[in-house]
Amino acid sequence: MRVLALFLLVSCASKKVIERKYTEADFKAPQLVKFSKSNDYYLTTNPSSFGDEAIDEASDKEKLDPLGQIFYLCHQGKLDEGLSRSMTHFAVYQKHPGYWNAVGSCYLGKRQYRKAILYFNKAIEINKDYAPAINNLGVTYERKGLEQKSIVAYTSAYKKNRFSQVPRFNLALILLKHGLVDKSLDHFRGLVRSDPQNPEVNIGVANAYFLSGNEKGAVEYFSRLPESYHKRADVGINYALGLASLGRKQVAREVIGRVEAHNNKQSDMLNKAKSYIAGR
Repeated sequence: MRVLALFLLVSCASKKVIERKYTEADFKAPQLVKFSKSNDYYLTTNPSSFGDEAIDEASDKEKLDPLGQIFYLCHQGKLDEGLSRSMTHFAVYQKHPGYWNAVGSCYLGKRQYRKAILYFNKAIEINKDYAPAINNLGVTYERKGLEQKSIVAYTSAYKKNRFSQVPRFNLALILLKHGLVDKSLDHFRGLVRSDPQNPEVNIGVANAYFLSGNEKGAVEYFSRLPESYHKRADVGINYALGLASLGRKQVAREVIGRVEAHNNKQSDMLNKAKSYIAGR
């Protein structure tokens, strides 16, 4: 009541009344945007490797649709701006699963996992086969440490849209993480057949071969990568170990040297790899 009384007091005290002329358009319901797969955006750890399916800092913001712009802002860490932008598009996108998928991605960026799950599920409620939201639900579960749930979500998203690379990539990565090398390798092989130049896919294949004991196969895929990738610890260490096991000791030393020069901190894995290579 106090708020209402204050409002009335201010209203009565105002001497100037601004009149607005209404037209027929003011009373029409906004035209809802229809669902389109061009509004599909997936979350992954390596968005730059998957073109239009995932958004990263290299994306041209001005060419993105409104939902893509929300994703872009949240990927840039401009989470409040992204959520504010989402409110301006609510009226026309409220029935579009991509809208709720975009809002969920912003809350995921804020680490508000409960809200992220709520909005991804809202997207799935609108379209039960909406693979981007199912995939992004998997990303949320994985970040919460609920990895069995994330595997179920990635598998479901992949089955819903077998032409999409991101759910299959996420699934292959987490299977490899859990030591399910053969299953992971099957997915990575499928991915590399459809996109042989994708560096992250080639890294996945190489690491899967390495963990399966196929050093020759691992080295073959690691060698396909641009040299700049060899500086990464998750690439260079296994590549160097694979080279050393094949008797290519000098090249292994060069690769491990690049890893060491690029990474300031000495990890146990790096030190063990250096000792192994030195002893070959």
